[in-house]
Amino acid sequence: MRYSLLQFAPLASTLIGMRSLRLLVLVPVLAVIFFGLLTNHAFAFFYTADTNGYDISYPQGNGPYPAIPFDFGIVGVTNGRAFTDNPYLSQQFIWATQGTFATPSLYMNLNAPVGSTVKGNTSIPKSCNKNDKICQAYNYGYNAAAHAYFYAKSQGASASVWWLDIETGNSWSSTKAINASTIQGSIDYFNSSLYSGNPSATVGIYSTPSMWSAIVGDAFTTPVPNWIGGNNANPSSLCTHPFTQNGVVYLIQYSSGNFDADYSCQ
Repeated sequence: MRYSLLQFAPLASTLIGMRSLRLLVLVPVLAVIFFGLLTNHAFAFFYTADTNGYDISYPQGNGPYPAIPFDFGIVGVTNGRAFTDNPYLSQQFIWATQGTFATPSLYMNLNAPVGSTVKGNTSIPKSCNKNDKICQAYNYGYNAAAHAYFYAKSQGASASVWWLDIETGNSWSSTKAINASTIQGSIDYFNSSLYSGNPSATVGIYSTPSMWSAIVGDAFTTPVPNWIGGNNANPSSLCTHPFTQNGVVYLIQYSSGNFDADYSCQ
């Protein structure tokens, strides 16, 4: 039996309509799933799991730096404290661009508001009462991140991943809420419209469980990637032990010769 194409037109129209309806239902669902994965695990695919890199900063000076090949490189922007500059950043960043599996990441040292750097760095972006130290600490962290970003930019260094170096060797308040607010201010800068890296940066925390507990502890609850510092003999064993609430471990530091090396969990 022969059929005219016109005979199938109503059926085809119905099938197409059904398919279109399915697509109209399916596309938003897939978009929600994808967006959820993106927002909850935006950092998950930046490094390659089970790879190894190095982090360097001002102590390494003009070199030598870790030999090529290496999987990824991380470079310090500051000179050990907030509002200071690593004078070797430009050349160290060039070294980091030679990583095999990831573009360079950057990190900055951070501390609570202290000393001469407080003046002029606690009044914006929030309007704080004179005695509101938590609010002022937020502004300090925010402006410390801005300082690090613009210095990095002036040296030709940029990254979609920034780490905040949180260590007891720097000055911190005995009030953990002040320290947590300082850290949150820095994170928020990199996620603000004033941050010129487009889109906003992924921001993680470098610390150790004991230092984090002493500085911040439970006062900080923002989910962030964790980079566990120190000379960890069996780095992969620490991949399931974040030091922040709701955090996920992405990097574990360990020693390799004269350098600090890093193992990627994710």
